[in-house]
Amino acid sequence: AGADMPVLVRGNLDSGVFLVALHGGPGGSGLAMRLSPGMRLLEEDMAVVYWDQRFSGMSQGNPSEETITIPEYVADTEAIIAMVQQAYEVDKLFVYGHSWGGDLALATLATGTRADVVDAWVVDGGAHDEWFAMAESREWMVNTIDGYLADGIDAEFWAEVQDWYEDNPVIAPANLEHYSYVSRTEGYYYDISSYEEPPVVELAFASPFSMGIYRNDDWALRLNLGLLNPMDLNDELPAVTAPVLVMGGEHDGAVPSTVAEEIYALLGTDPEHKQLTILPEVAHTPRDEAPELFVETITSFLEDYER
Repeated sequence: AGADMPVLVRGNLDSGVFLVALHGGPGGSGLAMRLSPGMRLLEEDMAVVYWDQRFSGMSQGNPSEETITIPEYVADTEAIIAMVQQAYEVDKLFVYGHSWGGDLALATLATGTRADVVDAWVVDGGAHDEWFAMAESREWMVNTIDGYLADGIDAEFWAEVQDWYEDNPVIAPANLEHYSYVSRTEGYYYDISSYEEPPVVELAFASPFSMGIYRNDDWALRLNLGLLNPMDLNDELPAVTAPVLVMGGEHDGAVPSTVAEEIYALLGTDPEHKQLTILPEVAHTPRDEAPELFVETITSFLEDYER
């Protein structure tokens, strides 16, 4: 549909186990996900398929903005799955989605046509209903602000933000101002000091990256935000029977763990084949904050489906 989307496959190809990784944003970068220490650890056990979605990362071509729809992104995901099956000796195939990528994984699982070729799914910090997720995130922010004000932390600023939330009792999922406030808290990284940022300046000149992946980042996010408002799978999830691991961060302010709990409850999957794990002392990005725990949680779930 007019988009040229780069795919990077790295890791243990000899394992026959392939994990298709769906990046967040929307408008993020799958290739940049490989900079995460948690993803590098996963590569030791399996092959990881990184992919930049249309209008994201280093995707090119000349697609119409009319293709920024959930069904189109589901079709792209299924094309990636088909490509992996055609190009490699695949024994087991898994899908991992983080944040918006978790939304996309659920949408592909619930509304797509190729769910039966995937052995198991992992949803990490994703949402099935972005309006519900935003309401939960708003409540998380209100409680966090109350704590800051009680402790006298940057009181003038947070008092103004508190007024903003009082003026906005209902916030649309695509509201960037809300997420800018979440980023001022520990809602994305519970302990940012535990994560070492990759050398992004040097990487801008290193293959497979380019300056475009950084120059287009903000543009891609704003262009893709329209995907969030219509995301609602409340009616579809009860019909899902596939194995699913639902992960959430204990301190996630962007997509609070209550969203993961709701996804788990709605899934029609037999309890023997679905799992809910809320990771302690992490926020929205456990693959960066607690890479060993992140990998242990995923691999221990998937090993039942690698046989």
